[in-house]
Amino acid sequence: MQRIWDADYPRGQRYYWKSALLDDLSDEAIELVASSADAQVSELSSVEVWHLGGAVRREPSGGAAFNGRGASFMANPEANWISAADDQANIAWARRLVADLRPYSGGNIYLNFPGLVEEGEALQRAAFGEKYERLVAVKTKWDPDNLFHINQNISPQRP
Repeated sequence: MQRIWDADYPRGQRYYWKSALLDDLSDEAIELVASSADAQVSELSSVEVWHLGGAVRREPSGGAAFNGRGASFMANPEANWISAADDQANIAWARRLVADLRPYSGGNIYLNFPGLVEEGEALQRAAFGEKYERLVAVKTKWDPDNLFHINQNISPQRP
């Protein structure tokens, strides 16, 4: 299962994915998604819109770290391209859609599509919201030396 998508995303290509969790799919948000998809830089890119509900909504508040349980949809610009010379244009395309959707998302994101984690701690705070401080406390208690620091790390609190 870990390799199920390997054929769709071959090694050596370039990838930059972001997300915006949307309260609803308003006409304005649909227009932003459609015009962004029309303006994609690479023919390998896409904008996915995911409907959220079911188990995502059934989790009681405070039951898990995921902060986007109130969102009805997620827009996910998936910038996929081949040449490093096209990095800036493709990354800018994905960032632009997420920025344009911010008024419809409250700034909420799904952390599996973090781009290059260029926002640092601000990205973690956006992803976890009011749960962030609780996660820092857990990290401080169970991993004070930050041994598990790969990916979207939450740093332990330093004395």
